[in-house]
Amino acid sequence: PSVMPITNANQVERAIKLSGSHMPRRFLSLVDKFGYTCAFVTCGVIYLVSGLLVHIFAKDDFSVALAKKQRAKSKYKFKEVANPAVIWLLVMFLLIGVSTRLIQPYLALLVEKVHADRAALYTGIVSSASSLGGFFSGLCLGWLCDRFAPRKLLLPLLVIGGVSTAAMAYSFNIEMLIVTKFIAAFAGGGIKPVLQLMLTRITRPELRGTYFGWSGSVNTAGGIICGLAGGSVIWFTGVSGVYLLAALILIVMIPLLIPTVLAMRKQNMDDSDPSGGNLKN
Repeated sequence: PSVMPITNANQVERAIKLSGSHMPRRFLSLVDKFGYTCAFVTCGVIYLVSGLLVHIFAKDDFSVALAKKQRAKSKYKFKEVANPAVIWLLVMFLLIGVSTRLIQPYLALLVEKVHADRAALYTGIVSSASSLGGFFSGLCLGWLCDRFAPRKLLLPLLVIGGVSTAAMAYSFNIEMLIVTKFIAAFAGGGIKPVLQLMLTRITRPELRGTYFGWSGSVNTAGGIICGLAGGSVIWFTGVSGVYLLAALILIVMIPLLIPTVLAMRKQNMDDSDPSGGNLKN
């Protein structure tokens, strides 16, 4: 639907390529046949069905009465909620939001630079490699998060993510781009969940909804920043510059781990306990 407002078929195809996905020309003929309204309605129906499936089949042990009772008993000041450890983690969420979203719109341009012949086809292949990396990231890192402290996982993820993203900028053939994109997606797919796990180590259970809302908003704000910055960077440095900037942001996050972990320890949290820490009263 993000390309539906474009009315020219050639422009639609170009926008699809730039979106990082590969759609056949049959998609364009379907749009021309049924119109843009049908496309939006179809997407809306899919969202509606997905929501109904969650509502019907998902089980939640949330108690409204208990939540109201806990809120009545718990009165927290903003300074207590927004402690230094939380602020440092929110900074990390902001930076990872900038880094991951900075390169998303320009994948097709990088593929076209590396392998101009049949660029649309290879853009789809590279995007598939990215999705595959994210898939394996969830499987592997979920298992590791149950066995190691999250800060110990975050450091190698940032290093691997930064190096592989920089390597994408210097890819000299499509094979190298596919491999580096897979590695970058594998590492990048685990950074945000690890940060969320670190956030749970310094938050009371009754306030985690608030904290997760903050982290989501800050992460989205990173997308707004990169939307404004990405076009300027690519104008002056070319498409490779965007990937180098994204890699630099990941590398900058490494030294920021030091004040983040120190602030977490100051909150009297046991970050080395794989089963999850609790506030020491």
